[in-house]
Amino acid sequence: MASDEDLMVRVATGDAAALAELCRRYERPLYRFLARHVGPTDADDLYQETWLHLVRAATRFDPARRFSTWLFQIAVNLARDEHRRQRPEPHDPADLDAHAGDARGLDATEAGIDARRLL
Repeated sequence: MASDEDLMVRVATGDAAALAELCRRYERPLYRFLARHVGPTDADDLYQETWLHLVRAATRFDPARRFSTWLFQIAVNLARDEHRRQRPEPHDPADLDAHAGDARGLDATEAGIDARRLL
């Protein structure tokens, strides 16, 4: 049985079977890791993105280092990037219109007062 590091060296040469074996070995641990960091809804996307980053950077892998550390560092960096992209919370459009109407009403009242002072 080949080590993870040996498989990664083979991935760098374009060996799809080596990549499939690494994916099989790390499927559950990587997905669970990502789900803990970003939640299950975003974990699927980041799981795929992690493997894409890994393949793109395969030639930069140092076989003297542990593959698992490298893989999970890619994953944690992607999870951090995901947290930085703060998505706005979804709101009910009816609530937004109601709040906007209140603000417009105050602005109109204040504008009316300022207009009277000017006259």
